[in-house]
Amino acid sequence: MPRKFLILKVLNMKKIYFSVFFASLIAVLSCNEQADNQPEPFSASSAMARFSSADEFKTMTDKIVSMTDSELDQWEKSKSFVSYRTVLKEAIAVWQQVESEEAQTSFIKKYHDIVKIENDELVPLISLAFYQAIVNREGMYETAGFVHKISGDFIITVDKKECAKLKGITLQQGNKVTIEKGVRVAQYTGQAKNIELSRTNAACSPEMVVSYFYNDTNCRHDRRVFMSVRSYLARFTNYEGDWWQPRVETKVYGHVRTSTFCRWETYMTTLYWKGVSYDINGWRFANNTITPASFSVSLPDYTSKIDEFHHTDDRAIGDRVLNHNISPAAFTRLHAEGSSRGVHGNWAVVDCQ
Repeated sequence: MPRKFLILKVLNMKKIYFSVFFASLIAVLSCNEQADNQPEPFSASSAMARFSSADEFKTMTDKIVSMTDSELDQWEKSKSFVSYRTVLKEAIAVWQQVESEEAQTSFIKKYHDIVKIENDELVPLISLAFYQAIVNREGMYETAGFVHKISGDFIITVDKKECAKLKGITLQQGNKVTIEKGVRVAQYTGQAKNIELSRTNAACSPEMVVSYFYNDTNCRHDRRVFMSVRSYLARFTNYEGDWWQPRVETKVYGHVRTSTFCRWETYMTTLYWKGVSYDINGWRFANNTITPASFSVSLPDYTSKIDEFHHTDDRAIGDRVLNHNISPAAFTRLHAEGSSRGVHGNWAVVDCQ
C-alpha cells in the first residue's frame, strides 16, 4: 500500500517552511496492503476471515458447518469480510434470471472467478460448504499469521508477509502453480467420482457423487437428485507447522431444468436420505503419539420438514494431526441413498467397498 506522509506546514509572515516528512506505514491487515516494493496489491475484497489459534479453528469449524444461512451471514459480519458463499449465492440468483446469449456472456465475465458452466449447469469452483463459508472471493483465509488460498483440489499457503505471492493464482490452477520459496501446496480434497448411474456398485474413492435423472419433458421441469459423500482435510497453519483435520461432508441436493436454455439450476425441494453409513481411516492422538485408526459412521434417515436447497452433515473424523504428510482418505466402505420430491420416489444409490 502507498506510504502516508504527514506534512507539517509552519507559516511565517514572509516565508513558508516545510518540516521533515514523517513516514508511517499502516499496519498490514490484508493482502491488499503491501510495501511499495511489493507486487501490485489485491483488491479491497481481500479482507478475509482470520483464526488466531488451532483450538479456535477447530471449534469454529464444527460450528460453521452446522450454521444456517442467516447465522453464517451474521458470522461474516462479525469477521468483517464477504465470503465466497455469499458471492456464490448472488451468482446463482443472477444466473436464474439469464434469458439471452448477451446476458449469459455478461454473467460469465462477472462471475468467471466463482463458477464455471459445464453441460448447461453452473458448477462452483469451490464445492465444499465449509471452505465456501470461510474463504473470500479470492479463495483466501488466514490462520495465525499465515494466508491460505484454495486453488482446485489444493491449498496454497504462505507467510502473511509474503501473501503477494498468491496474486494471480486462480481457483482452478490447483497444483499447476509455480512453486517458489515460501510457498507450500497441499491437496485437501480429491477429484469427485461422479457416477451417472442412479444405482451402482463402485470402487471407493475420497469423493463419491451419484445422481438420479427424472426425464419428465426432455427439457423444462426435468429433475435430478444428487447424493454426495466426500472426504477432505481442514487446514490450519501456525508457527508450529500445519494442522490437518480429516472430515467428511455428506450432502443431498436437487437440480431442475428451466428457462429458455433448458439449463440446470439448483432449487428448493423436499429432500431425503436413508441408509447412509461408511467406514474410513483416520488418526488417533494419545500419549503424544499419532496412530492410524478406522472409523465407522451411520447417519439417521432424513426427511426435510421444509423445502431446502440441500441438506448436509459435516463431521470430523478422528483427531487432527500436526506436520504429517496426509491426503484425503478414500472410504473403505460406503452406502448412501438420496432422493427428492421432484424425482417421484426414485433414489440415487451408491455402494462402494
